[in-house]
Amino acid sequence: KDGYVISSGFQRNGTPCVIVSLLSTVTPLQQTKAYFHAKVLSKEWQEWLQEQRGQLQQDRNPKTLGLQGEIGNVRLEIEDKASNRLDTYWDGFVMASANAGWDLSRSELQTCGYEINMELI
Repeated sequence: KDGYVISSGFQRNGTPCVIVSLLSTVTPLQQTKAYFHAKVLSKEWQEWLQEQRGQLQQDRNPKTLGLQGEIGNVRLEIEDKASNRLDTYWDGFVMASANAGWDLSRSELQTCGYEINMELI
């Protein structure tokens, strides 16, 4: 439906990261939405980190903050919150972009990485 899959997790040093995978059929508009979604999700992680600031100053790795069992729940909560905000913000972004003269269906966003095609037999 969206042309992409998005998730988040932690790097080895404990820093949150956002992962976006574009499907081979992604349209320029869907690709723009994927990047926009990633920005919203990263903002949610920044807000969570800000809330955890006191603990993180002592121990930068969220995996060792006593949240080992809860970290998956935290991740899901943050991803859900970002998805809900995306629903609110996306239409406004598209409208503001159109008002500014941008045609998001003709975006030329560049990607770096690998494409993997898997066929299920």
